[in-house]
This record gives sequence, structure tokens and C-alpha cells, in this order.
Amino acid sequence: MGMRMRKLLVLATAGCGLWAAVAVAQAQSAEAAPPDRVARLAVIDGSASLLPAGSQNWGNASINRPLGTGDKLWIPEGSRASLELGGTEIRLDGGSGFGFLHLGNQTAQAQLTSGTLNLNVRHLYSGQDYEIDTPTLAFVARQRGQYRIDIAPGGKGTQVTVFSGAATVYGQGGAERHVSAGNSYRFLDSSLTQVEVFAVPAPDSFDRWCFARDARYQRNYSNSREYVSSEVIGYQDLAGYGSWQNEINYGPMWFPTAVPMGWAPYRYGHVGVDRAGGAGPGSITRRGASRRSTTGAGPMSAIAGAGCPGRWRCARFTHRRWWLS
Repeated sequence: MGMRMRKLLVLATAGCGLWAAVAVAQAQSAEAAPPDRVARLAVIDGSASLLPAGSQNWGNASINRPLGTGDKLWIPEGSRASLELGGTEIRLDGGSGFGFLHLGNQTAQAQLTSGTLNLNVRHLYSGQDYEIDTPTLAFVARQRGQYRIDIAPGGKGTQVTVFSGAATVYGQGGAERHVSAGNSYRFLDSSLTQVEVFAVPAPDSFDRWCFARDARYQRNYSNSREYVSSEVIGYQDLAGYGSWQNEINYGPMWFPTAVPMGWAPYRYGHVGVDRAGGAGPGSITRRGASRRSTTGAGPMSAIAGAGCPGRWRCARFTHRRWWLS
């Protein structure tokens, strides 16, 4: 073999090695990158316990806590909680065991091991999936709508109620059944062969609590929809703490009003670092938490204004998470 051929082989081998190294690096980078969305623990009515992904120790859950793949919640009897995931809300009644099996940019797959869950899917974009797995079946929302899932004692059955929208339920052996609005389905086995169908029951206290959350969302979203996307985590809380105004040199801005004299961003609460090596921008005075985008987070600039020593404008700032203590 001539010198020229040996050189060509060396160059080809080196090129293949470099290509492989780049491919591996890109794959590792893609695996390491956190998803663009995260759930926010928006409401705790009573108490809630959290088991973070990778941990073996349960602890108290706190408002604004970001939740992602592997995180688990326990809501004791007499308590309730609500999670925000963009424009979607997941509400949990007392006695509910819940966890995220996978939370990515397109797929939200959760597990309900006990208790009752209300799922309000306000937007369902192309390619998105919302799946709730129970001990006996898998529920997948097919349309935007509101759904309720109840686990029978001992996990021996699942009741699916469709207030609005449409969904598909999957069972063992490839079993599949479509469920439609205005009906409630009680599946008594995992093969979906034993099922009772009846009209949506009269609302109970948990339903009324969820409907009140819906009414609050509509009020707050109507005040903010021209300024903030419904997919921004935590923006609903802004309505209770301030108002939107036009700053001549900047444009539409949110100004805090319901704050004490001397208040300043990041003065109250604490910053935490998430397990992905960074933290999502969080918020001030009980607003939003996310790895990528949320309200009231980021570098601040003072603007002279009445009612407080200084008003502040906010720009997005990644790798920070803020909780109210």
C-alpha cells in the first residue's frame, strides 16, 4: 500500500472518529438539556408532601415548587392541590397519590395511584399528549376539555368522567375505548370489559373547588391575555398583585401594587437550584417557577413611579428559581 493511500485511510479514520465524537456529544447534550416546560405547584389547600426525583425522603411541598419527571406528590385527606402546566391545570383531592412519569416538551405522562384528579386541558397543540395512568388503565386526552379520574379503594377500578372534550382509555391486551362529553365511565377491570356508563354525576365539593379555580382563571386571563401567553407559568397570579400599564420607553409592563412600602424584588423568599444543574426563572411574591419562562423573573430595572420607592420591569432570566418563604 502506497504512502498516499495510507494517508487517505488515516484521514478517513480520523474523520469517522471526529464525526462519532460529535454525534455522541450532541446526543449527550440533548439528553442533558431540561425540557422547555415544567409544572408549577400553584395551590396547596391544607398540606402536601413531596418526594423529589432521585430522593428517598419525603418532605413538605411548598407553593411555586417546580415539578418534573420523577417527582411525586401525596395529598392527605382534607387537603387539595393544583398544578399548572402552561394553560393546563391538574387538581388533586385529598387522599391522592400523584407523580410525573415523564414531562417533556410534547408529552405529559402522569400516574395517579389513589384518590381523585381533575384535568383541565385548555389548549391541546399538535403533537401534544396528556396521559394519566391508573392501576387499571391509561387515560389520554384527545381534545381540550375537562376530565375527572377517580381511583376505587384498593386500586381495583377507575372512574372516568368527561365534563367536556373527548379522550381514549387503554387497557390490557390492546383494549381501547373512547369516552365522550356528558358521560361518566366506571371501569371495573383492566381489560375494559366490565364498564358502567351513566350521566355526569351532580358536582361534589371537589368539583365546585375546581370550577371556582376555572372561574378565577377566566377572570385573570381576561386581564392579561393581550400581554402574556397562556403557556407562561404563573402569570395568573399577577392580577392579584398589580396591573398592566404602558411604559412610554418600553411598552406594556406589569407593575406591582399590592406590596408593602419598601418592597423590592427578591427581598423575600429564597432561591433554589434544580437537579438539572440550573434553575428555572422563578418569581417575586408568590409567582411562577419554571426552567425556561415564567412571570416576574429576571434582571430588574428601576422606574420611577408613585405608590412605592421604585417600580420594576422584568426580563426573562434563566437558571434561577424563586420561592416565597
